[in-house]
Amino acid sequence: MRDEQIAMQLKKGDTQALCLLIDRYGDHVAKILSSFLGAGLTAQDLEEIASDVFFTLWQQRNKLQPDKSLKAYITVIAKNTGRKRLRKMKTVEPLPEGLDIPSSELSAAERMEQSEKQQHLLRVLETLKTPDREIFYRYYYLEQTTGEIAKLMGMNRSTVMSRLARGRSALKMKMEDMQHED
Repeated sequence: MRDEQIAMQLKKGDTQALCLLIDRYGDHVAKILSSFLGAGLTAQDLEEIASDVFFTLWQQRNKLQPDKSLKAYITVIAKNTGRKRLRKMKTVEPLPEGLDIPSSELSAAERMEQSEKQQHLLRVLETLKTPDREIFYRYYYLEQTTGEIAKLMGMNRSTVMSRLARGRSALKMKMEDMQHED
């Protein structure tokens, strides 16, 4: 069956047409996703993300144009899905050392020390200017991306990244200064 015929069947809600597309373009989608997400991806992760691609295709089947390239359409969906997943997989830079969150596995004395560090950190965070404090909160506690923060706060992404970098340095120095005072 040709892609044009499959696209028409897919628009009608034919699940067999979707199965044909998965068989025909599954490897193509996997190659695209691997190129975006790197070799660190497990086979199970790759399968899950590829399923997301074909699920998106199914949801958007009414947008298909049988006279247009189905492979190109699937490629675009795969690239967009790969980009979205890559953003989710981003690594978060850790806060300066010594700012650990208390763990239930610690002894009472260790928990108290961690609690004191937490209080110390909160006092230091309060010394940051309001936008920087909000950026830190959004990035480290709400786990928003720098792009999301920039959009929500009406800033450039590079400005958000700069404020995070400067803020980490400032926090580290202020933490050291406050520890010397104690």
